[in-house]
Amino acid sequence: MRRAAAIFAALGVIVGFRVASPPPADEVPLIVVPQGVSAWTFDGERVFLVRDGAVLLSGFLASGPDSGTPLRWCPLSEVFLDVERPSMWDAEGRFVTGEAERDLTTVAVSFDDRLILRVDVAATESAEGRTPATVEGIIKARFDAWRAGQLALGTDFCRDAVE
Repeated sequence: MRRAAAIFAALGVIVGFRVASPPPADEVPLIVVPQGVSAWTFDGERVFLVRDGAVLLSGFLASGPDSGTPLRWCPLSEVFLDVERPSMWDAEGRFVTGEAERDLTTVAVSFDDRLILRVDVAATESAEGRTPATVEGIIKARFDAWRAGQLALGTDFCRDAVE
């Protein structure tokens, strides 16, 4: 009886350790990824994850594809913005306007049957060029006004940015 109790206690410690152990650095339970766009770090790289409903749509490196400078997600305008090399992309990573020469760089994103999200920043896919994207005319007008120095970033154009 004591031996059985010891075995159950040992199993409890092993199971408890497995449950309490954090997932590997490149894995995240899908339930903790919020709806919309959120910023994460995987293997030292900043990544934007785009989630819509129960499905994760995509992941992008959080740096400009040409410049390597940090990007911002502007939730009110629903665009990614490169402040250093003025450029803008939509939520699907497609080029909208500015100086960039290609779409955002995607990262490999998948999840298993336990709904554990895996992001592989080493498996990136760089676009060869630009994919036409349409963004509401007022957003482009605000971008052009910001680029011309007539509008501050903290306005409705890019207030509450995710970096």
